[in-house]
Amino acid sequence: SKLELMCRFSELHQVYSAVWEHGNESRQLVSSSGGPGSVSTTLPLPITSDVVGRYTCVLQLKNGQIIRADTVITMPSKVPLVAAAVGVLLWRQKHISDRGIE
Repeated sequence: SKLELMCRFSELHQVYSAVWEHGNESRQLVSSSGGPGSVSTTLPLPITSDVVGRYTCVLQLKNGQIIRADTVITMPSKVPLVAAAVGVLLWRQKHISDRGIE
């Protein structure tokens, strides 16, 4: 499985180059064209500590201006699963104690 990061832009005639960069400059990303007006990069799943961080889509315009759009990839939270398990255990405990009162 992979996670695809996509960057889309509309004024094709104004864009000189479009690439993805990672906050860790030693991490090399492969940017590929997703067709006219888009550039993408893929990240391996599951997300691990070496993949997390800030990813930036960098558009260099023909007039020299640079436009950046950032997204942050974080480690998935394990809290919801734990919270759900605790919730089920508390419900079960209450259900059993309610039956004992009858």
